[in-house]
Amino acid sequence: MSPHHPFTHEAHRTWHPGPLRHGDRVLMKGNQAMAEAAVRAGCDAYFGYPITPQAELLEWMAVRMPEEGKVFIQAESELGAINMALGAAATGARVLVSSSSPGISLMAEAMSYMAAGEVPVVLITSCAAAPASAASGPRSPTTSRPRRATATVTTRCRSWRPRRSARP
Repeated sequence: MSPHHPFTHEAHRTWHPGPLRHGDRVLMKGNQAMAEAAVRAGCDAYFGYPITPQAELLEWMAVRMPEEGKVFIQAESELGAINMALGAAATGARVLVSSSSPGISLMAEAMSYMAAGEVPVVLITSCAAAPASAASGPRSPTTSRPRRATATVTTRCRSWRPRRSARP
C-alpha cells in the first residue's frame, strides 16, 4: 500500500489488488469483491455514505479510487450520495453508489428520477443476513447476550426467518 494514503485498512495490508492473470484466484469478502470489480470495470466515480453492512465497500473504494485517479466522495447522507451520482451519471460518467436497506429507502426519489430520465447508475444494496439490533431477538437468560439465530436469506433480503427447532 502506498504511504501517501491517509489511513490504512486491514484488508489492504493483507492483500493489495494488483494485476491478475487468467485463472488466478483471490479470496475476498463480498463487499470488497464488488468494489474491486467496479474499479476494474472502469468505474469513474463512487459516492457513498458509511452504513453497516456496506461500509467495507466504501472503505475499499476510498483507497482504490484515488489510486486509479478516479472520484471518491463520502457524502454527508444517502440523499447527498444518490443526488451526486445522478449528476455525475447525467454527464456520462460510470457511477457506483452503495448503501444498505434504510439508505436505499432514502434514495427512492432520486432513483425514480434516474429511471424516468434513463440515467444509468450501478446501485449496490448490501443486506445483513439477520436483524442488526440486539433488541430484535431473544436474549440468553444466563449471559444477557443475544442468542444465536440462523436465518434464511432471500435475494431481496426481506424475510428473516429463524430455523424451526427440532423439538415439537
